[in-house]
Amino acid sequence: MKAYSLDLRQRIVGAADSGKFLQKEIAGLFSVTTRFVYKLHGASALFWATSSRCPHGGGRQRLFDVADVAKLGAAQQRLAQIEAEITGDLGQSLAALAAAKRVGELTRKRLIPQLETAYQSALAGYSRNQGTLAAVLEAEHRIHQARLDLLRVDTEAQTAL
Repeated sequence: MKAYSLDLRQRIVGAADSGKFLQKEIAGLFSVTTRFVYKLHGASALFWATSSRCPHGGGRQRLFDVADVAKLGAAQQRLAQIEAEITGDLGQSLAALAAAKRVGELTRKRLIPQLETAYQSALAGYSRNQGTLAAVLEAEHRIHQARLDLLRVDTEAQTAL
């Protein structure tokens, strides 16, 4: 069967409904078969002939309509935005963690040993009456300050995780 345009079907139904023509005359006028006019003018075919959108043909119903697809697109876009934010935050956290680990390692392996050596030297000088008690206390204070800084850096590293 040929596919006819909606406009042609509507004109055929209009001519048949007017009652001025026989089905045979309508078929000749629009160059279609008499059977097509009969089917189109039938009560059950009238809806199909004039409808621009045919309803679902009896199979499974659609799971999504246009609004659902639009909502899905918006949700996917939001998900991509959240993923980008999380990736950015994760990158920043990993960079902060790496920096805190470097600072902590340098403090443990270099700074604290150097400060302890300076403390021992100041203490030895004070015991020989070549240094002051203030220099010994200052050296000990620097060691404690470095250890506090090390705890702060470790805390920042844990926070970055």
